[in-house]
Amino acid sequence: MKIWRGVLLLALLHSIVVLAHNNYHNNTDRHVKKKKPNSILHKLWKRDVNCPGEYSTKTHCCKLCDAGTFAESDCAENHGRPNCRNCLEGSNYMDEQNGYHECHKCWHCDKELGQEVLRACNMRQNTVCRCAENFFCTGNGTVEDGGCRACKHCTKCEFKQAEPCTATKDTVCKSQRYHRILIVPFVSIPLLLLLLLVLYGVRGKRGTASTGNSPHPVVSPSHLPEELKDMDLNALLSDFSEMMDLSTAQTVVRSMGVPDTTIDGILNDYRAQTNEQKYQLLKTWYGSRGRTGAFQQLINTLRKYKKIQLADQLEEIARSHLQQSQG
Repeated sequence: MKIWRGVLLLALLHSIVVLAHNNYHNNTDRHVKKKKPNSILHKLWKRDVNCPGEYSTKTHCCKLCDAGTFAESDCAENHGRPNCRNCLEGSNYMDEQNGYHECHKCWHCDKELGQEVLRACNMRQNTVCRCAENFFCTGNGTVEDGGCRACKHCTKCEFKQAEPCTATKDTVCKSQRYHRILIVPFVSIPLLLLLLLVLYGVRGKRGTASTGNSPHPVVSPSHLPEELKDMDLNALLSDFSEMMDLSTAQTVVRSMGVPDTTIDGILNDYRAQTNEQKYQLLKTWYGSRGRTGAFQQLINTLRKYKKIQLADQLEEIARSHLQQSQG
């Protein structure tokens, strides 16, 4: 009886060991099945960030499209070639090998900001802009091959230029003091003659016992030489405007028939640009007045408002210009 009990106990222990062994292997198999897909995802993730010389679709690598094209659709298999399509000429471009799904948009040169086209956009190169006439490129706007993306209007000097405006540098202006020193030799002789005439006229009036009621001498109209009376002033208006202040320019053109509404319009259109306001006022007057007798009218009007020195300076400028053109 004791022997049978021992056999039954051994059989029971064997069954327990077998069951435990089977459970262990079942759990191990389930663990391996769970780990396998994670291992695959890990490999795919590594492939996503490691496509040397190609681009990634997040699942596999594709060869790059050439410059001037883009990847309209990705490749279907790893290391395959995508469907590359040309950029739209004159509208889009791509300047490198790529895996982009669209091309870059072409840059547009803005005329209002002083830009003009240096080289037009094509499938492989963006537009290159440069600064138009009377504009220069700011320091942070320069690009390769003479292009520019930030232009500024050249400064117009109130007196004379020391250095002209270039594509990369603004105008350098001379100071007022230098300008006055420069013009003295040209106006000193006419002023001296004018002073002698005025003094002679005053003394002549005193000799005839004519006291007069006005404290200022009467300035008679100036008679210009025939070659100056009807000369073309278009090339001289800029120099004339630099010689006079804004108040004088307004007074003179108003006296010569330019309406107040036109004057106000010019002042508003070129606000904060004093030199341009003066130039436009004279240009408007000359355009409506016409060439015949215009210079004579301008000189007489300046003398009427006691701007004698200014009138002499303008005559000297006109005479010098005429001699240069004839020479």
